[in-house]
Amino acid sequence: MTPPPHLLVLALGVVAALALSGCSAAAPETPSAGEAGAPPAHAEQSADDDFCGELDAIGATGASFGTVPLYLEKESLATTLNDELEVLAVTPPDEIAEAWASKKDYYERMLTAVEALPSGGTLSDPAISGESAAHDGETKQITDYYFDNC
Repeated sequence: MTPPPHLLVLALGVVAALALSGCSAAAPETPSAGEAGAPPAHAEQSADDDFCGELDAIGATGASFGTVPLYLEKESLATTLNDELEVLAVTPPDEIAEAWASKKDYYERMLTAVEALPSGGTLSDPAISGESAAHDGETKQITDYYFDNC
C-alpha cells in the first residue's frame, strides 16, 4: 500500500528540516587561501545598509540620481542642484565611488556657474550644459546600484 501523497510531502519536509538543522550545527567553514583577505558577505551587506540607510534618512529615492533639468531659471536650478549635492554628500560604496565623485564634481561646477547668473537667468554655458550627456553613464551606474541594493 502506497502512503497518501500529503504524507509523502510531510515526510520529505521533515527530512529536509533535519538535514538543514544538521548543516547549521556543523563547524563553520574557514576561508580558502584565496578568500582569506575578502570581507565576509555580511560586511558588504552592512556597508550597503549604511549607504542605503543614509540615503533613506535624507529622503533620497531612485529619482534622486536622475538628470538635472538645465532649462530651469537660476533660483530653481540652484535649489535642485543643492538638493542633488545633499544626496551626493553621502559616502558611496566602492563600486560606484568613481561615478559618484564625477557626478558630484559636475554638479558643483554647474552650481558655481548658476550662482553667477543674474536673477531669473538660465544656464547657457555650453561647456557646462554640453557636458550633461557625458554623465549619463554615471547616472545609470548609480541608479542601477541604488535599485539593486537599496
